[in-house]
Amino acid sequence: MKKMPILYPLIGTIIGAGFFTLPYVFDKQNLILASSLFLLISLLSMYTNYIYSKIIINTHSQHQLPGYTEIYLGSKYKMLVSVMTLLGALGSNLAYIIIIISFFNTIFQNQFNEKLIALIFVILFGLPIFSRKLFNKSERHLTSLLIILLLSLTAILLWQTNNYSSLIILTSNKIQPYTIPLLIGVTLAANTGFGILPELKKTLSYSNLKLTTTINSLIPIFLYIGFIIAVLLNSQTVSENGLSGLVLSNPLIVLGALVGILAVTTSYQSLSVVSIDTLVEDFNCSRLISILIVIFIPLTLFAVGVNQLVLVIGTVGGLFTAFSHLIIHLIYKIKFGHNFIFEFFSYILAIMIIIEIIRLVFKIL
Repeated sequence: MKKMPILYPLIGTIIGAGFFTLPYVFDKQNLILASSLFLLISLLSMYTNYIYSKIIINTHSQHQLPGYTEIYLGSKYKMLVSVMTLLGALGSNLAYIIIIISFFNTIFQNQFNEKLIALIFVILFGLPIFSRKLFNKSERHLTSLLIILLLSLTAILLWQTNNYSSLIILTSNKIQPYTIPLLIGVTLAANTGFGILPELKKTLSYSNLKLTTTINSLIPIFLYIGFIIAVLLNSQTVSENGLSGLVLSNPLIVLGALVGILAVTTSYQSLSVVSIDTLVEDFNCSRLISILIVIFIPLTLFAVGVNQLVLVIGTVGGLFTAFSHLIIHLIYKIKFGHNFIFEFFSYILAIMIIIEIIRLVFKIL
């Protein structure tokens, strides 16, 4: 009988900076519409994890997404996918740097230089990316601790809530069409972790694939739902990082910031490993050069002033992540044939990409 293992690297990759911005985008939208879109995109992301796992274990050779693209879609698409995958991962790491600074500022009341915090974070918490063995151990322990602390924080917030009227007020909010693409992009970014799946090929091969990907994808979704409700009920003003606007005693604020630091660390490590492998396998870079690129490009972008958290996460989710989802679905269609879910999700992804490109063009102009 095949097993249903807990995929700590997958859970740790999914639970990253994106979910902290979910209460913020929920607060800007009608609650019923926001909840419906959140559940729809979350379930479709879970389906992507399943079909990508199926592609991985049914392909003999080991690859990242650009490699699978070359096999099933042809070499002319490989470079485009490589660039988009790499930009998406580096954009995510930039978001992690931005949000980690906000959490440190929450704990230490803005006492330290932000650029120094960013440098210390990528050096100290990026150490496991130098060793696969150290990465696997780190991911298991950090993800377990993250789940425990996030559940504890959510439970405390819900327990101390006396007034649920703010949720009723949000259901009466007008639908805001201009925030819908941002909500979808942030939700997609918050639920995406398939980049780490090629690293788990051996584990996936000996597991009940559908059950394994479903359970490990559902764990973050349930954690998110609890966190969103808890933050909306306990905030005077919902902040971009989900924590700064909470009406809490100082120890609880520190606990929330520690949860944030853990969440960002696990995702940062996982995406860095994927980015390094992509540079080595698809761009023929040396491992040392790959590590330096992964560490210093996000740092440089932050240093020159790219520091708007929601904008970065929305762009990563709405453009780069959506593009990667679309490629995975196209590969699945070629290898296993199309189905209704493929057609439905592909249209959503294509529309998201077009809207995000238009939004970015207008923002630049």
